[in-house]
Amino acid sequence: MSQVNQNITSGDIPLVRLDDVVPADAKIYVLKSDTQGHEFGVLSGARQLLARAKVHVMMLEFWPQGALENGFDSKNLLDLLHEYGFFCFDGGYTVYNYWGRPRVPYAFNDFLKGVKTPLGGWDDLVCSRFDS
Repeated sequence: MSQVNQNITSGDIPLVRLDDVVPADAKIYVLKSDTQGHEFGVLSGARQLLARAKVHVMMLEFWPQGALENGFDSKNLLDLLHEYGFFCFDGGYTVYNYWGRPRVPYAFNDFLKGVKTPLGGWDDLVCSRFDS
């Protein structure tokens, strides 16, 4: 494992696609992405991995406002997950009107967009493929 230089405060960070660094025969039991609205971009770089059905469970931050601020529509993330056979569940971590939350994906997306806080609404998703 490489040592991290604690004195670095800013700079360029190289971007790599998961498809380029995860071996083709790897099995991923849990993939966690909390990338502040970049989750669609992260998973777009893992399409080959997702297509091989090697990821069992994903834990993702779902933050519609953050996605929009980073040039993504959060509905694209839901569509991508569905395209690769994932079923997602609301992690229920945040406290916005827990019992009144919609359970349909796009309605949940719109619900979080309507949360009136400086950052908008966000939550965690737990997604799984039941055939992997």
